[in-house]
Amino acid sequence: MSDLRYPQFISLDTSNGSEPFPVAISWSLPDGQLKACLVAPEDDWAPWENNHSDHDTAFLLEQGVSCAEILKELLEDLDGEFLYSLDVENEGSLMAQLFAATSLEQEIQLLPFQDLFAEYEGEELWSHLDNLNEIHELNLGECEDRVRSLILLADALEAYE
Repeated sequence: MSDLRYPQFISLDTSNGSEPFPVAISWSLPDGQLKACLVAPEDDWAPWENNHSDHDTAFLLEQGVSCAEILKELLEDLDGEFLYSLDVENEGSLMAQLFAATSLEQEIQLLPFQDLFAEYEGEELWSHLDNLNEIHELNLGECEDRVRSLILLADALEAYE
């Protein structure tokens, strides 16, 4: 993209079961690129009974990345102590599950993406985001596209660090 330093964003997809667990994760890098992968479910998440996502449990176990590997890479990519999110409460809970599955301490703080754009009213900010999503034909049902939309918003509103 450019030599500009973008804020870093994160988003997770969930199983949508009675006890949701993370099934996919995506985060951005300071240069505006993004990473995404499926999450291999932990046994104590009861993935066989509790997975109502678009991803079959066997597929997640086969193609997903372990929580420890995901967090190791995420922490290496993190250019600060926090990441911005569209849904801090839900994604914070899913991140806590990832950390609980490992011996790592949760060192990442999630902040609402709106904090980056304090000069914009809530409705105006969501309108910008909606327009970008429509122009770029993003599917906000997927964590990768949610992160992509936030990168595009930061670019459009020049929210560089």
